[in-house]
Amino acid sequence: MVPGAVQISQLIVFNSVKHQRHRDVNEPLVSSASIGSRHSRCRETPLPLYLGLLIHATTRKKSLVDRFADLGLSVSYDRVLSVSSEIASAACSVYHAKEAVVPSTLHTGVFTVGAVDNIDHNPSSTTAHSSFHGTGISLMQTGDAVNNGTCQPKLPISSVSSGKLSVLLPKSYSNVLPAVGFAKEPSIPKGSEHFTGKQLSLPAALERQHSWLNTVQLAVDETCSEEWLSW
Repeated sequence: MVPGAVQISQLIVFNSVKHQRHRDVNEPLVSSASIGSRHSRCRETPLPLYLGLLIHATTRKKSLVDRFADLGLSVSYDRVLSVSSEIASAACSVYHAKEAVVPSTLHTGVFTVGAVDNIDHNPSSTTAHSSFHGTGISLMQTGDAVNNGTCQPKLPISSVSSGKLSVLLPKSYSNVLPAVGFAKEPSIPKGSEHFTGKQLSLPAALERQHSWLNTVQLAVDETCSEEWLSW
């Protein structure tokens, strides 16, 4: 079957629902979308679910998702939020099992490099409402044709929703310890030993540096020198 026929078939199955109708013949005729329809979870095909998640991830507009849902091309906005919560809850359950926050798209058994950088937005602000300071972490994997790693198991998302969703990160990521500011005059503890000038390495380092400078000066003064110099 061609892809176009598959998509049309999925939309037909998805829209095979019972619509509420007006019984009073004197009332004006309105569309079934404005009256409301209830889609069955057992007839929810991949295409309308994909379109709803795609539109929401791209635009973040509730009205646009609901407009496509009224046309029978997408799931409703509430269903999109429900699926997003189920995915987040499943990901957090995996994080708790591993005791670490690891993206599900990463492969195991392949060389991984991490880059950490600050995220600063309006740092000159004097309030916390308009400024933001955070840390961004990027993970890059260098796989090849021989060793591309192993995919992680799929997220344990149940086909039947239990109605109880808990999106909780591990305590090490959700609980931030308070930071204590340094005093203007910090108290320095007293040392148990006394150091003298003979025990320090500074005189020996200065002597080696002066010896190197003298060698450079002698080599520069001579017209032909076989000494190797480096800076």
